[in-house]
Amino acid sequence: MNNQKNKPRISVVIPLYNEVDGLIPLLQALRDTLETEQTPAAYRGQTEVVLVDDGSTDGTSALLRDILLDQYKASTDEEVALPSHLVGVFFRRNYGQTAALAAGFRAAQGELIVTMDGDLQQEPLDMFPLLEKLERESLDVVSGWRRQRQDDWLRTRLSQVANALIRHATGVHEVSDLGCSLKVYRAEILADTQLLGQMHRFIPVLAKMEGARLGQMEVRHRPRQYGASKYGLGRIIPVFCDLVLLHYLTRQATRPIHWFGGIALGLGALSVVVALLPTVFATPFLGLVVVGIPNLSPDPSRRVLARLMSLTLAFSMALTALTLMGLGIVAEIAVRAWYAQEAAPSARRPLYRIRERLERHQSPQVANTFGFRAP
Repeated sequence: MNNQKNKPRISVVIPLYNEVDGLIPLLQALRDTLETEQTPAAYRGQTEVVLVDDGSTDGTSALLRDILLDQYKASTDEEVALPSHLVGVFFRRNYGQTAALAAGFRAAQGELIVTMDGDLQQEPLDMFPLLEKLERESLDVVSGWRRQRQDDWLRTRLSQVANALIRHATGVHEVSDLGCSLKVYRAEILADTQLLGQMHRFIPVLAKMEGARLGQMEVRHRPRQYGASKYGLGRIIPVFCDLVLLHYLTRQATRPIHWFGGIALGLGALSVVVALLPTVFATPFLGLVVVGIPNLSPDPSRRVLARLMSLTLAFSMALTALTLMGLGIVAEIAVRAWYAQEAAPSARRPLYRIRERLERHQSPQVANTFGFRAP
């Protein structure tokens, strides 16, 4: 986070990817939310909007750049008011939503951070009840909860199943809708939370790992009016893989030998059982079942084959157990080295590359409008 004098109290961070049709309505909605009479007095005049263009290819980058440089000239049929303090961060290419949020958090100056999507499916005014709950209850993170989602049936059900699995795997039950982008955070919590891969949907879980206090509140959800959804069935497998990683991080991150060792010991014990079955029982029934012949087969060669298969399976399981135990030891050493090292952040590979950063700041008392024709 930047430390500058006269910094805003609230930073609204919004990642953008191919949102050219909805950008002007989004900015107008934010102006109406942040700088009008409906804005709570505690927050009025103390806000900034940080827009992160994640390598858009539909003209979003050019439109946002022109707005920030006061170079956009269009029909004057209808004037559109804009937020007085805008910050634009432009990526060199598409890095994903996690990187976009990380860049937005880094650029934000406020002590309280609001996140939302650029498609206006969330009601911007709902950020204020979340902010008030965060401060009133001394929380660190408050997540929106789309109880009445306006998405199709399949997407809604998949989201519910995914959230239930996440709560079970991580033990984080304070948040029912991790996929809701409308959330508020204290800046110091985000500064302590490391974002990698596609872990943006799990930020509250990662924050709780750092000791954050979580809460949630129901928010409104509207049908999509602009752009197309960036999520589909293809996200199921990555989310599942992230869930496995998250389970490890929340349960065993500081003691990987326990995680790998537990699996290894279980496989090792099972391999002993499989190896002893042909000896304990008159027939190697496990092997016979595998080759698909009756336990009392009179063919000695088939019985020998079945015994060999049982022993081979037992050997494979034992070898896998040893491999996992070795991985656990290596992971344990790596974790200890990670906590011991004090390498400078510049020594690490960055999560994203920024092409340009622009800022537009006008006094709210000055007429802050352009000759935009609203789409």
